[in-house]
Amino acid sequence: MSGKDYYEILGAGRNATKDDLKQAYRKMAMQYHPDKAPADKKKDYEEKFKEISEAYAVLSNDEKKAQYDKFGSAGMGNVNQEDIFRNADFSDFQDIFSGYGRGFGFDEIFKGVFGGRMGRQGYRYETRGDKGEDLEYTLSINLKDSAFGTEKEIRFFHNVKCPECNGSGSRDGKIITCDKCHGRGVIQTYKRAGFITFTSAQTCPKCHGQGNLNQNPCKVCHGTGRAKKEANVKVRVPGGINSGDNLKMTGQGNYGKYGQGDLYIKINVMEDNFFKRKGDDVYCNVKIPFTLAILGGKIDVPTLRGTAVLNISEGTQPGTILRMKELGIHNEMRRNVGDQFVVAEIEIPMGLNERQKKLLIDFDEEMKKSKHRFKFW
Repeated sequence: MSGKDYYEILGAGRNATKDDLKQAYRKMAMQYHPDKAPADKKKDYEEKFKEISEAYAVLSNDEKKAQYDKFGSAGMGNVNQEDIFRNADFSDFQDIFSGYGRGFGFDEIFKGVFGGRMGRQGYRYETRGDKGEDLEYTLSINLKDSAFGTEKEIRFFHNVKCPECNGSGSRDGKIITCDKCHGRGVIQTYKRAGFITFTSAQTCPKCHGQGNLNQNPCKVCHGTGRAKKEANVKVRVPGGINSGDNLKMTGQGNYGKYGQGDLYIKINVMEDNFFKRKGDDVYCNVKIPFTLAILGGKIDVPTLRGTAVLNISEGTQPGTILRMKELGIHNEMRRNVGDQFVVAEIEIPMGLNERQKKLLIDFDEEMKKSKHRFKFW
């Protein structure tokens, strides 16, 4: 995954729309379809076809695309090709090539190139079978936790291997191969019209896609091989994470016959009453006494790291934005530390006594006589 530029692989710009990406993928896939490869370049064509399909799988999926656009290949995490194609936005994949007929062989090509089958809900790796379902958990954290990272303990329920039958789903272990689909779980039919072969597949009606028949279902899991259990795990949240970002915990999803699914933790950063985040920077409004704004000096200002001293220049005007370097978000993924920006709000005193009013009047008269006259235009 490291260093791959999916836009360059597809020959598309970073502002490409979904239709643009689809057209770019169609063009490249037609060009490098393994069936079109010369005999001495078939392996090269298969690798290129796999690469452009991987690029489209990421960029056509809104969640994966946002993650890739934000952090690049490194931000995708340590995922393999199965992770990329699982739940990819391939609901319209067959339709991309509908003009060439389904007999153009893309289901079969995917089976040959990737070792699996591409379905309406995404890619299925038949070499290892279906894993358990992935789960999603929303984790809410405050701005400070998102700024510097944190460790949270979460609790959730997921399916595990049934302890009674050890996941077999059978009380006596008598599982026989389905005689209708011969253990495949699907029944395929082929029709040929001229040079085009039409392939269709449907879930086996006898075993309901399981590939086997359970003669004596387990009383605890009722033949599913799964039991519900509460999980308690610790999550390391990296500094710089933002709302909408996802963390993956491998093997913490639901149990499946051929492996445990994954847990995707969706981050929700709660709004802060004082700070507003913009990228890796934070902004806040601070009230400054009008005398300090006029004369200059120092003032204590809240930051994400605690209180810090801010220098106020003489003659600071309302709305002036003052920078406090490297007091913003510590972004571990980008290896960057943002700044804090303070918007000056000049505080006008109320309830002055007669002496204070006279001092201000005298000050005003003095200003009128000097070259420092107030300008209102």
